[in-house]
Amino acid sequence: MANDKVLLDLQNINKSFPGVKALSNINFSIKEGEIHALVGENGAGKSTLCNIITGVKQPDNGKIFWEGREQLIRNPNEALNLGIRMVYQERNLIPSLTGAQNIFLNAEPINKLGILDDEYIFLEAELLKKDLQINIDLSISADLLSQSEKQIVEIMRAVRVNTKLLILDEPTSSIVDKDVDKILELVKILKSQGSSVLFISHKLQEVFRVADTISIFRDGENVFTSPREKIDESTCIKYMINRDLSNLYPEVKSVNSDEVIMEVAHLSDDQVVKDIDFELMKGEVLGFYGLKGSGRTEFAEILFGLHRYTSGNIKLNGKILKNYNTKDAINLGIVMTPEDRKEHGIFRFFNISQNTTMPYTRSFIKGPLYLIKRMVEKELTKRTADKLGLVYNSMTQNIDDLSGGNKQKIVIGKWLLNKKNKILIMDEPTQGIDVGAKYEIYCLIRQLAESGASIIFISSEMPELIGVCDRICVFKQGKINKFIDRVDFDREKILQHAIF
Repeated sequence: MANDKVLLDLQNINKSFPGVKALSNINFSIKEGEIHALVGENGAGKSTLCNIITGVKQPDNGKIFWEGREQLIRNPNEALNLGIRMVYQERNLIPSLTGAQNIFLNAEPINKLGILDDEYIFLEAELLKKDLQINIDLSISADLLSQSEKQIVEIMRAVRVNTKLLILDEPTSSIVDKDVDKILELVKILKSQGSSVLFISHKLQEVFRVADTISIFRDGENVFTSPREKIDESTCIKYMINRDLSNLYPEVKSVNSDEVIMEVAHLSDDQVVKDIDFELMKGEVLGFYGLKGSGRTEFAEILFGLHRYTSGNIKLNGKILKNYNTKDAINLGIVMTPEDRKEHGIFRFFNISQNTTMPYTRSFIKGPLYLIKRMVEKELTKRTADKLGLVYNSMTQNIDDLSGGNKQKIVIGKWLLNKKNKILIMDEPTQGIDVGAKYEIYCLIRQLAESGASIIFISSEMPELIGVCDRICVFKQGKINKFIDRVDFDREKILQHAIF
């Protein structure tokens, strides 16, 4: 249980980058055995604070106290030695290794023969699993684990030894609703065993379920800290964005068009997708909802040309499309933002400008040496950044230095430059994005629809589908189980169609 003894105390911490004041006179503390939630919009300073606590960055000035003593944390190894560990929003498991092997990564035991002791690794992992009341198979490779199981393995690796403070950055951002409880329960178990947890999340409902204390950051400042029971969600949102956001979703104007832009008949892939019939209207926002394995993403990837189908047909504007790939799809005006931005949405070692304009590079190269017209590249990047409210230092900044939400804005924004757009497929587009930025994305989706584009909006968060979509398409076991019009939206009925 939390007590009054302070584990970590930051006093008057400041941090600046060229042109940006990232943290301004931050005073922030975490008690022993406390779950302290940290919330705020993208760019509020949360990531910079974590980088300072974990020794990745050094403060310009201010003091850090650890267990009552002033402490310099000059690098990540010093943070680890103190018992500070962080699980990042982006997964960092090696897919070919087992869950147990990933837990012992970089701390592998060697037997008397100098050989990796897999038996010891597995037995120790099983003991840790029992201690944390976890029920997952650690003997299979990580790529066979679900998203929630991968997150649990990441947490197990972090708390395996000497963890006094665990920092969790968006631990449920890529996890379906039914598995969120597993993560939140594990956080509570860690607290009961004496660990302190810094819980960073944009999902306020989860924050209010687990946190003892909530701190709100805005524009590099700690604007409010309160025990959980003395603040509510609406007040929390107001402090985060410095304005009332009484309506979390934009006004939805009914789709008047009866023009079918895409038609699918008896589509199957002999794996997941089974005999799907489907129509997409011009200018509508169509939601895809379904549980894990329901086929919603697999079907969307077929429409984008990522996977081949074995039977049925797809028509675009009445014309049958045959054997098309992603390049053909983009040329036809069908584009897609992926669910996993780290693996499929960005080039991690490229800068903001390069990531934003990558699909269009051929249009602004010049001369026999194929040199890029940098001014054109810069203008296109700025246009996208301004449209989406991107928070960045410079266009040459590496994309990996951005927050998760700002990375997601680039993943979405690069397709907005495509003048051929007819259909935009968005798979979990608000994953890891704060409440203010979510509203901006929702408004953008509705604006695109009103301009004539058709949007397929895939999400595990039913409230946002209900708030934004004209229709919802409910998937179950590779099939479309139900189409539901906006006038008939009901959370319980939608979930029923996804399960039964």
